[in-house]
Amino acid sequence: MRDLIQHASTRQRHHWLIAGGLITFGLYAGRWLEETDFPLQSRYRIYQVFGARAQQFSRSNSMVMVMIGDDEFWKRHRRDDPRELARRLPLNRYYIADLIKAIGPQSPYVIALDTKIRSQVPYTLRSQDPAYDDETDVLAKEIRNALNPDSNCHCQIVLPRTLIQDEEGGTIAEKDPLDRRLKQSGVRRGYILATRDIRNVPMPITDRLGERIPSFSSAVASAVNALTVTDAAHDARNALPYGRFHPPEFFLTVPANKVIDRDPNVLKLFSHKIVIIGAAWHRLAYGRGEQVDAHLTPVGVIPGALVHANYIEALLDRDTTGGISDAEAMVVDIALSTLAALVFVAVARAHRWRSLIGVIFAALVATLLMWHIFGLYFDFFIPITLLAAHVVIEQVLEWREDAREWRTRRESVIQEVA
Repeated sequence: MRDLIQHASTRQRHHWLIAGGLITFGLYAGRWLEETDFPLQSRYRIYQVFGARAQQFSRSNSMVMVMIGDDEFWKRHRRDDPRELARRLPLNRYYIADLIKAIGPQSPYVIALDTKIRSQVPYTLRSQDPAYDDETDVLAKEIRNALNPDSNCHCQIVLPRTLIQDEEGGTIAEKDPLDRRLKQSGVRRGYILATRDIRNVPMPITDRLGERIPSFSSAVASAVNALTVTDAAHDARNALPYGRFHPPEFFLTVPANKVIDRDPNVLKLFSHKIVIIGAAWHRLAYGRGEQVDAHLTPVGVIPGALVHANYIEALLDRDTTGGISDAEAMVVDIALSTLAALVFVAVARAHRWRSLIGVIFAALVATLLMWHIFGLYFDFFIPITLLAAHVVIEQVLEWREDAREWRTRRESVIQEVA
């Protein structure tokens, strides 16, 4: 190492000024690339490969998904039935109430509604359309009945909560039509705002008013085992933990209409399970356009309900991984770039590229060791990309310097001949 530093010290000052500029630029470029989500799909695929390991189960043994798809949303099954979804938003609350009424008696642990129940406009007591009052009352009644320990369908209910920015720029929870109907009911609520990096499991936050608001997934996991959320937050070291993603087929999924029709083969699946009701229809028409609430993840584009299911599975299985802080990531970026600069000036040209490949390989090995031994994940994609760019720029600058020296020697030879 001493020889490496001594050899590097022989280079001219302007070379190190350029190298320092490249390192500084790389740090700012790295932060900018993080903010622009560059390029997410590649980073997510690498993340999935690094986190892959043999699964104990081929399918989740804790969750069942009830999805409202094209058949439920776009096709009419029963004319003049008040429960009909009728292709409208907000979703018909009679339909949601009937789903809870059918699932509740099967003794699930939790019924979680990943469907929007807020008003079409920012909610106040006066803004709710009276046309929805009766169906909202019916939904609230079914939720209270499911929460009642004396009923035949006692379970936990988790509802979505929307976060908004108030006039002072702070984050607060928006009220919805069920708020006043479910006071002191024991219903759980969790915010459904996705994290910037979907690999991060959302954790409870504190809003501007000092209210502690759990995320949707942490509210569901806490209803089963509150310690799992506390442990994940502790292991993440004051950052959002990373969760491992499973493909859609890992989760048992049933169409909502089979629940509405009281299919006995479907109803028996809900016993002692977490049941998530989610949306999976297409925006424009039956089978046309994008799916509603679809998100790019390490396992491809999947509905938001499956994103929450992956978070819940990671929390309950204690399968989360802590991330390194921004300051620690900056130290790694500086170390990689400085090492690349030292290798470039101190290693013979014949071995230079081999050495740089070794640096990149060492970074990948270090990432794997950090993840699987120390439980920390470092997203190395952007630092390695910047390292490669640094190397290319260094090579171009060296070629330019060689060309200048060659021209100088040629001019000297011409002058001697003349």
